[in-house]
Amino acid sequence: MNALKKYLALPLLVLALHQGQAVAGDALTPKEVTSTFYGWYVDQYLADHTPVEDNAPDLMRYVSEKALGNLTVLMQRPQGQTEDYFLKSNDNGESWKGNVTVTEQSATDTTAFEKVVVGLNYLDKKEVQVALEKEVDGWRIVAVTDLQASAD
Repeated sequence: MNALKKYLALPLLVLALHQGQAVAGDALTPKEVTSTFYGWYVDQYLADHTPVEDNAPDLMRYVSEKALGNLTVLMQRPQGQTEDYFLKSNDNGESWKGNVTVTEQSATDTTAFEKVVVGLNYLDKKEVQVALEKEVDGWRIVAVTDLQASAD
């Protein structure tokens, strides 16, 4: 991300944070929130949109202020954000479109962990673990971990 985009994205994130989060749906389970988010996010990513910059209000339906704060810190580093925060990738895979699988790993009343697999082909498949927390108005993504990097 070039410096101009980085500095334009930050005010959008701050504005979105102060306007409050739209309801992701209190009735949605962590798995449903994760599935809906990643289906939408991968479509945006493959269409060369930058959801963090282009669709901050949509992003906030699924992502906590905590995660957006972490992302803002990463974007402000001198080297910027070196990979996509939610996909843990610099590229996109040919098999990603329409191929998002979410598996619940664990859940309590207030926290949940979901495994997300994007893509089918072992050459371009991405696997991440998504941590969610229950907020007043529903489940939100608070962190994303690259499972492939953890396995190396």
